[in-house]
Amino acid sequence: MATRASPGGARPSLYSPSTVLRDYRGHDGFIQPGRRPTVDFHVEALNLVIEYDEDQHFSKARQLTLESYPDNP
Repeated sequence: MATRASPGGARPSLYSPSTVLRDYRGHDGFIQPGRRPTVDFHVEALNLVIEYDEDQHFSKARQLTLESYPDNP
């Protein structure tokens, strides 16, 4: 996992995935209250969302997000 410098000297493990994406994309408008993201399948009665791991999910942004999660011992 690549180590990234984080604001205020916080440990890289505390550098959140949304912050990593914001820095990579250069904007912070991808998380908006009240806006539902497009999903592959939604079962409203069960409050269930299903996402298939298809090619569109594997991008540089996805890689950075996965790498930004702390290790889970």
